[in-house]
Amino acid sequence: MFNYKTFNNIAEDGLDILRNKKFKEVSEKPDGILLRSYNISNKDFEDNLLCIARAGAGTNNIPIEDATKKGIVVFNTPGANANAVKELVICGMLLSSRGIIEGIEFAKKLDFEDAESLNKAMEAQKKAFAGNELAGKTLGIIGLGSIGSMLAQAAHTLGMRLVGYDPYISIEGAWRLPADVEKAETMEPKQRILLGCDWWDMILTFQSKGRGGFLQTLRRLRPWKLFCSSQTMFLCMFHLLRTQKILSTSQT
Repeated sequence: MFNYKTFNNIAEDGLDILRNKKFKEVSEKPDGILLRSYNISNKDFEDNLLCIARAGAGTNNIPIEDATKKGIVVFNTPGANANAVKELVICGMLLSSRGIIEGIEFAKKLDFEDAESLNKAMEAQKKAFAGNELAGKTLGIIGLGSIGSMLAQAAHTLGMRLVGYDPYISIEGAWRLPADVEKAETMEPKQRILLGCDWWDMILTFQSKGRGGFLQTLRRLRPWKLFCSSQTMFLCMFHLLRTQKILSTSQT
């Protein structure tokens, strides 16, 4: 029988699978560790530890080299929350582009006792919150794995033009993409196809290769560009916010 330890809240459905397999949860000397965003260190590596499982795609919170030296296997669960992230990215783009939040705040300040006066006030101001439709806009997706490919499908359904970049895309990921996704060959600033995007979604981890080139590209964005981050590259968005190049952002 094996023992395991959790460092974050793990879904009960997942833990039930372990319990049904006679795995036992312990507070010390575990054979396996389950975690999400907890920053684990080699101090947590007890002698009998065999593996570390990350409930999510990124493993930047796990010292993989230290684990490898001790023969500890590290694995993740890419795609487990892909649909949830995709929906939040779409939600972020809609909230940012259609003036929804501004409309809600305006409605909260209205104080009328009769419906007719309320309707007149709303009708007079509704154009101010129309915003811009996503249809016809261009979305650049950096990283076309589980999340990126699902986002491409959803954005395509909404009528958006798509540009994708992923030098390590899998055959399975490529099959999931809409046929008319335009391919970007590089993230370097000279890549005009990326500079023409209205929206960005960057699905990378801090360990992803090539993020330096992408930062150079970001610095060349026009001031009215919109950026939506769905992963741990939130620092890139913060950098652009500091230079006042981003009007609207969404971290999911």
